[in-house]
Amino acid sequence: PPCMIIPPYAHPLNMFNTSTTVSKSVPRRFLSIPHRPAQQGLIKLHPHTVGVPALAKALAAAPSSTLAASAPPRESESGAYVIRAGSAPLGVFKPTAEEMVQTSEDAAYVLGRNAEAFIGGSAGSHREVAAYLVDAAATKGGMGAGVPETTLASAAVGRLVGGVENGMTLGSLQHFVENVGDVDDFGPSLFDVEDVHRIGALDVRLINCDRHGGNILVSLSKAKEAGRSHYRLTPIDHGYILPGEVKTAPWPVWMDWPQARQPFSDEMKDAILHSDVDADLEASLQELLNAAEIETLKYSTNLLKKGVELDMTLYEIGLLIFSRHPEEERSFLEDVLHARAESRRPFDTVKNCVFMFDEELSHEEKVSMFSSKATPRALSRSPAAVMMEEKKSETCHIRRHLISI
Repeated sequence: PPCMIIPPYAHPLNMFNTSTTVSKSVPRRFLSIPHRPAQQGLIKLHPHTVGVPALAKALAAAPSSTLAASAPPRESESGAYVIRAGSAPLGVFKPTAEEMVQTSEDAAYVLGRNAEAFIGGSAGSHREVAAYLVDAAATKGGMGAGVPETTLASAAVGRLVGGVENGMTLGSLQHFVENVGDVDDFGPSLFDVEDVHRIGALDVRLINCDRHGGNILVSLSKAKEAGRSHYRLTPIDHGYILPGEVKTAPWPVWMDWPQARQPFSDEMKDAILHSDVDADLEASLQELLNAAEIETLKYSTNLLKKGVELDMTLYEIGLLIFSRHPEEERSFLEDVLHARAESRRPFDTVKNCVFMFDEELSHEEKVSMFSSKATPRALSRSPAAVMMEEKKSETCHIRRHLISI
């Protein structure tokens, strides 16, 4: 069949082993070759606990003689291929071996202070799947942002693109979403507040370091819902999420939209307050990410929940994490996590605390919390961090609540 689901032990590109050496990916020169029909058995989905039923069904139904791949209409820093059945797009495949952090000397320049966490961390393909799993779990709780079905897969990219025998290569495969462009093609006034809040909440939890306008797709909703825009948003491209060491993240596009400053709906608040990294989600993520990256998700989820408890808007919560100048400033969250590491106190064995009550901190630790000398590069304070320092009571109140994971 054109699409096969194989057990992890039956293929050398085992999805559960991020250190597996993959076959050399198709050279970039093939991107200029028009897509042409392929042969059978060119895409193999790896099993996953959540599954991707719509994607698997679409691939299984595609006639093998029509499967092909081509470059997407817009270039990206990493390799990406649109998988088609004839002229109908089915999914987007991103080979692990063509990720920017593995192939480009410019990775450090593009990712800045976050580069080390991504270059030495889990593969972008694994992070793509992790984003889908986190959002799929959030969807059950009523706050899903609509990340398309995504799984790990092996694909014969050389044969799919240019008819060249090049072996199978591991990567992420995401279900294709019909769209009319990305948010850079439209004005934010057209977007639904709920959609923006869901994507923003997801980005806060993922500490997304790459949320620009090109990776939020815009689709036209067929169903008309009272009070909602018929322009719907779909977040894609999650290769730079959940850094193992949290630094100040770059400013996401939605922070400039008026929707981010509007209060959360009661339904959204309730969904956020009940969100968690439960045992099932954590077990699934352990097959994709390292322990530090999963801990980042716990920190950020806790921050989002406590921000909502304090009636903060998405924009105000975002100020604690993101900066327009991440190379020059450090955020409130980076301050707190750095102070936590500097204190060298063990986690609370009962609550698994990562934030201490203010009254439990020594004078030196309180000083280091806001000292520019607390970080090796002596970065300046971000406007948000300064704002939080000036509002002493609110700062203490937030820190007092950021304790359990």
